[in-house]
Amino acid sequence: MPIKTATEILKSIDWGTGPPCNPHLTRLYPLSTEWLRRTGLTPTEEDLKRHEAMDIPYLAALTYPTASKEGLLLAQNWMSWLFIYDDTLDEGVDGRVPIKVKQKRENFLKILQRAPAELSTPLSIALHDIWRQIVSLSDSVWQHRFIHHTNLYLNAVEWEAENRLERSFPSEDEYLRLRIETSAVRPCFDLLMPTLNIDLNKTFWNDGKIQRLEYLATEIIVLSNDIISFPKEQASNDLHNLVLIRAAMQECDPAAVLSQVAQLVTLRIAKFRKVAKEINENSHSKDCVNYVRALEAWYIGNSTWSLNGGRYLQPMLAGDQSP
Repeated sequence: MPIKTATEILKSIDWGTGPPCNPHLTRLYPLSTEWLRRTGLTPTEEDLKRHEAMDIPYLAALTYPTASKEGLLLAQNWMSWLFIYDDTLDEGVDGRVPIKVKQKRENFLKILQRAPAELSTPLSIALHDIWRQIVSLSDSVWQHRFIHHTNLYLNAVEWEAENRLERSFPSEDEYLRLRIETSAVRPCFDLLMPTLNIDLNKTFWNDGKIQRLEYLATEIIVLSNDIISFPKEQASNDLHNLVLIRAAMQECDPAAVLSQVAQLVTLRIAKFRKVAKEINENSHSKDCVNYVRALEAWYIGNSTWSLNGGRYLQPMLAGDQSP
């Protein structure tokens, strides 16, 4: 099925208008290239070219539109790390060997917890450098939150590896529950606070409406990603996509399911706007209002990038195949 069909369906959704792109974008490109080379994440010029075709700096500039140059570089480094690690698991050998994914998870957590860790691979070296940047911009309470959400992500990709090994489709409920974590959107949301100088204390974090808004924004992102990425994942026989899971359950052409998933996105956008309006009308905190706007900008920016970038047309990047 041509990817334009999925693209057209994603374009038909009313995303709203996001803020202007971060003005530091132009200066970010050479900094991104230097970091990728220095950490070894793109060991060859071909790897670098493939990665740059995805235009992660553009994604960072859309989703962190008011971040400083330093904050924007941190965001792009983190998302580049996630995409490269994700590709090694989705399309590489290690993504079908749960014990290797577990070993990586344990080592990555040691890095974040500043425990003795192995720093012999590009992924571990790059994560160590990212954590150094994070520590310089945040306090210990926020760092604990980021580690918690990253641990959930690392556990969830281990679950994906088990599914690939067994060649088993998860149920829709199980998939949606863990898709929230495999997307790594929540630690990306965490970066909104230090990069945008938003001070959300525990009172805000534990507020039911804020948590609901974060969950809705995450679902909007992961469901829309499943729409745009499904042709790529269908071609690579990847099981982890709601379009493919529903098509298997309904025994129909995946193309017939695309509109169903798009309706789920539209419904969640409507719910997000409703909850956001309630928060904005009742909040006396400028930081809280700014966080709401930042969440909206994130899902709008992600859709803009998805519809204009090369992420879902690229072959697998060379990555880290060692524990």
